[in-house]
Amino acid sequence: MVKQIANKIILTLAICGVIGGFTSANVFAGNSYLDVTVSNASGLVSKDPKSIMTKKDDNDTCFYVTLTSLQNGPKIYFTSHHSSGRKVSQTVEYNSYQVGHTQVYKYNAGEGMALQKYYLYASAPRNYVNVHAVGRYCP
Repeated sequence: MVKQIANKIILTLAICGVIGGFTSANVFAGNSYLDVTVSNASGLVSKDPKSIMTKKDDNDTCFYVTLTSLQNGPKIYFTSHHSSGRKVSQTVEYNSYQVGHTQVYKYNAGEGMALQKYYLYASAPRNYVNVHAVGRYCP
């Protein structure tokens, strides 16, 4: 009887470990939800141009953006910034045909250090209003 209970406990733990291992493999540390709305027309101010500030886990010299939606414009521009406000990348372009695909962008030389916090600042193409992008960002 004790042996049967022990076997059931071991089997249960093994199943939980396998299921937990599969589900945790899809989680990437440092990813954050991205939801920005920007405009670039005379007299208009962007509603929400900044992503959530996110801590970087590694010393990878790139940051990653995956959009799941891009509305009201053919593209959107991003610039990575350190938590201090310092610009740490060139302005990069994410086009509507790239939606659903992860784009990889380089930090400026010497930037993108682990355990620092970063955010994206978005901007719209000229004369576009309320360009709305949703997706994920990994510093």
